[in-house]
Amino acid sequence: MKSIRWLLAGIVCLAAAILVWYATRSSPAPSDESEDGAGSLAQQEIALPVRVSRAWRGTLTKSLTTNGTLRARREVDLVARVGGEVVGVYAHNGKHVRKGDVLVRIDDREYRLAFEKASAALLAAQIEYRTQTASEFLTAPDSARVREELGRARARWQEAIRAHKEGRLDDAALARARREYDATVAYLSVDRGDIIANKSGLAAAQEAYTRAKMDVEATELRAPFDGVVGNLELIPGRHITSGTVVCTVVDLSTLLVDVDVIESEAPRVHPGQRAELTVVALADKSFTGKVLTRNPMIDPKTKTLRVTIEVTNLPAFHSLMPGMYATVKIQTESYAHRTLVPKAALLVRDQRPLVFVAQAGLAKWHYVEIGEENDEVVEIRSGIAAGDTVIVDGHYTLAHDAKIRVVARDSRPAAREHR
Repeated sequence: MKSIRWLLAGIVCLAAAILVWYATRSSPAPSDESEDGAGSLAQQEIALPVRVSRAWRGTLTKSLTTNGTLRARREVDLVARVGGEVVGVYAHNGKHVRKGDVLVRIDDREYRLAFEKASAALLAAQIEYRTQTASEFLTAPDSARVREELGRARARWQEAIRAHKEGRLDDAALARARREYDATVAYLSVDRGDIIANKSGLAAAQEAYTRAKMDVEATELRAPFDGVVGNLELIPGRHITSGTVVCTVVDLSTLLVDVDVIESEAPRVHPGQRAELTVVALADKSFTGKVLTRNPMIDPKTKTLRVTIEVTNLPAFHSLMPGMYATVKIQTESYAHRTLVPKAALLVRDQRPLVFVAQAGLAKWHYVEIGEENDEVVEIRSGIAAGDTVIVDGHYTLAHDAKIRVVARDSRPAAREHR
């Protein structure tokens, strides 16, 4: 037992020695600096990274944003006025056509036969008309007799009016007297040539001839203006009826977008104002436009004003299409010759606006008076001047005279004109 105790005691002593040796090896070497020296090192100020921009003189433009759908200024459904078999299709969807180009042709044989028949009937009526107009009895009526009959008709009408006022003639009788008077005046006053044209059948023949000619011309469906063909589904051999929509012709040279402006913003919008448009399908592009028209009335249901924007910078071939959803920013007011800074430079502390100006590696705190602003820039009326370098990022926790280092410069205001 005694040997076991001595063995355990030796093990404990050996373990204690090992622990002491390990602690001695792992403890840091004594520092040559005093505690005061270490504290001053920790308190050294670090230059904070910031991004800066430069205040500039320029124009601040305010705007309002709304949405709408693009449409073509001219878009026409080409409708067949006559029916028949389609014998030719000379266009396809997406094809650019010129005004007057034949797009679809309908079998015209039946219509040409009708036209020839109408032409012959017209010739016969013209001959009859010339025969009747050769008679002096028909072409030279007795003017004295005409005046006498007109006088008698006028006297009968005046008598009917007096009798109606005195109660001797009821309303129905007065109406009959009026019809008789109007018919007599029309018959005696009409040109003799018109009467002969009707009696000879010339008027009816001319009408039939004109209709037959129009039917022949309607067998060729032509583009009404320069544009692009769409919704064309016809093929040769198909039979169509009068009133069938053959295709749509769209003029893509001018695109419009109708937008709604809320009632409170309506007084700010006027024709001629500049606009910027973007569409989801072409997110990397923007288009310019102008306010073309505005409705003079507010919609009583939606309390909005309908405004039409015209896209003004369309190239000859573009990717915009009617039906696209567009975001429109209308520039409503402009303020020229103002000192401007990016809106990101503006801070509010103690309920007062301020900006930090980067100067000789330090952040200088400047209270400012602000004026007009939009989503991106703000006008500075006093506190800093154009050309000052203002901090736009990394300044939320800065203090006056804090050390800074510029890591990036904002180049947006290089043009000195913000639109």
